[in-house]
Amino acid sequence: MKISGTIILSELPTEKMRLSENQMDHAVALVANDLEMQAWFARYQQPTGRRHWVFSFTFDHPSLRPMLKLIRESTGRTPTPWRLYKNQEDSGEHYFIRLCRHYSPADLDKAPLLALFATHWLAKMAPRDNCGPLQVIGNKMLEKPKAFGRLDPYIVRGMNSGLIEQLKERGIRGFAVREIEILKRKPQHQCIWEPWSTVTMPPCCLPLVNDWGEKCGPADFNNRGCHYECGPYMPEEKVFLRSEVEALGDFDIAVCREHVGMGNNDRFPPLVVSQRFRKVLKELKVPGVAYAPVWLKDPGEALWVNPWEEILGSYPEPVPVAPPGTAL
Repeated sequence: MKISGTIILSELPTEKMRLSENQMDHAVALVANDLEMQAWFARYQQPTGRRHWVFSFTFDHPSLRPMLKLIRESTGRTPTPWRLYKNQEDSGEHYFIRLCRHYSPADLDKAPLLALFATHWLAKMAPRDNCGPLQVIGNKMLEKPKAFGRLDPYIVRGMNSGLIEQLKERGIRGFAVREIEILKRKPQHQCIWEPWSTVTMPPCCLPLVNDWGEKCGPADFNNRGCHYECGPYMPEEKVFLRSEVEALGDFDIAVCREHVGMGNNDRFPPLVVSQRFRKVLKELKVPGVAYAPVWLKDPGEALWVNPWEEILGSYPEPVPVAPPGTAL
């Protein structure tokens, strides 16, 4: 697995969450005599006067450590993986880091289960009120023979009737669908469905947090969103207790209990699939499919690994461990 990432250093518009002008000037000075770093950074002058730097890197790049050291000396902060600073009452500097995981087929082969993603756009969702039924706007993508893709702007996947029939013929265990209404539909548009399952995963071991890093439950609806907390990593690698997943028996697709998303009406449960499901989609040559490993662990095992120990010292908060099992 390869890791790349970005460091985002911001002069935020509020007094409690911003870098001082001197500190941003120092960030400018850090790259003044380094043409390579100048090429990596992007500078934006907002109408409010806010300055924003983005430093993109590969995890093994030799300039990463000195750059992190300089930023830390300038700001006095360790990075946070969240877009907003966790403690609003703590004034001072702010920067955050994202680490993007890039998986090879061999990386995915090692995982007992996989999270299913769609990389291609399929349709645009119509506005959704009060968590109502899903509707999309008809378009030419719905004419394709094996349509599979995401339904923007929500984290929902869709597939057409032709692909559904092929999956049923392969005997995909636990497979189910939920129909999606097509607005402005033309005769050549195939019906599309949300892939679903008769199997529900046990609770995920990763905590749910909002964009400020505050814990939130599955039923806590707010405008700050709700997502799995996995340190600075994207995508997250979901973790479930081994004993609880084994108690479900054999399945090829399952739906998570947690609803994640950015707002009140765009939260949906992720899908977890088997290696057999991945193999079938590959055999059917379905385009626009991506995966992330899903791991099974025992109580007390660390949920993820901190790669920053030797660069920045201990992570700001302890890496959580898998909790004791609960009766299903």
